Amino acid sequence: MASDINGSSGQAKANSDKRLVFGKPWAPEAVDTLLASMNTEESRYRQALIDSPDAEMQALVDALNGRFVEPGKGNDPIRTPEALPTGRNFHALDSSLIPSRIGWSIGSELADRARQRPMEQGGREAVILWASDTVRDEGAMIAFGLDLLGVEPVWNSRGIVEGITRIPASAGRERRDLMFTTSGLFRDLYADQLALLERGVLLALVGASETIRRDYPALRTSLVRHCNRSARSQVAAMKVWR
Repeated sequence: MASDINGSSGQAKANSDKRLVFGKPWAPEAVDTLLASMNTEESRYRQALIDSPDAEMQALVDALNGRFVEPGKGNDPIRTPEALPTGRNFHALDSSLIPSRIGWSIGSELADRARQRPMEQGGREAVILWASDTVRDEGAMIAFGLDLLGVEPVWNSRGIVEGITRIPASAGRERRDLMFTTSGLFRDLYADQLALLERGVLLALVGASETIRRDYPALRTSLVRHCNRSARSQVAAMKVWR
């Protein structure tokens, strides 16, 4: 019985030792693998990766002692190498930068693929937005929805989203009828993006107004009301370029 207990205890300790990897130095092959996934061989990222375990341990000790922990950008190092070294008091994205140009590039590509899928007559599509995904993909799914609506962001020289503009409809770039659904956390954290999406929907509605007037005359009164709402939104907090 005693041997069974000792054996179980030893096995539990072995398993526990495998889990306690905080502060454990990176193996050289692991560093090479991650750098290959990051598609970079820059020496500064290699060194930052090697320094990360010690930086994490030092940050933990500093925090426990009530000392300053240096802030740094969060996110996956594969997508955002600037997140290295780890061990910093990381922050997520500035919402004024969402969607980023990288996020727009990814979302636009996804939208092109979605347009290749046939849409049932009278059908609608939905885009679900999650706060955690928005941090990881820099707003790619927001960009996906905007592109399907036929609008795109306008950035200033600092990468801040300052407005949206309508993309002329053309063969292969038809506007899609979308419904956006968000998680509660997205709603709480990304109010600016919700406003951006609303302006995108209204701007797309204005772009399709002639078709709606022609094919759905019963909607003309409602259309005028929403087009006027779109015009008012363009002179609100965010400037919209045509």
